[in-house]
Amino acid sequence: MLKRLAFAAVGAAVVLTGLAANAQTTERSALFESLSRNGVRVVMGTSSKLCARRPGLQGYYLPSTRTITLCPKGHEPWDTLKHEAWHAVQHCWGGAVLTDGTSELFPALRKLGYPEHELFTEADARIAEEVLNGYQVAEWLTRACAPFNR
Repeated sequence: MLKRLAFAAVGAAVVLTGLAANAQTTERSALFESLSRNGVRVVMGTSSKLCARRPGLQGYYLPSTRTITLCPKGHEPWDTLKHEAWHAVQHCWGGAVLTDGTSELFPALRKLGYPEHELFTEADARIAEEVLNGYQVAEWLTRACAPFNR
């Protein structure tokens, strides 16, 4: 009896792990599709001079080319992709979306070397990265950028 329960528990764990992995893949696909649909390219920065020059840099968004570059630093790039995708939302929106001009993150961002004019948008992107899932970022991207894609 205990053996059957143990096998059932292992089987359930395998099924749940598979479902979680599938849900994660679907969430990531939704964000990639939204980025593509809204004219934002995603590239790996294997030859990026900026990635090479700044060891702590995990990615960046260039509004002029609407390109997200992910720096290969041996980390899981999912949070970085959500963060940089939020910068694309901000680009279409015209600035910070979630912050109201005050943030406890400002002192930490200053210590990291962010200039004053980037504090609002950087704090905003860090908040989005932490509190929004990929589906939500994809929805915001569509809402903010769709008018520019017509």
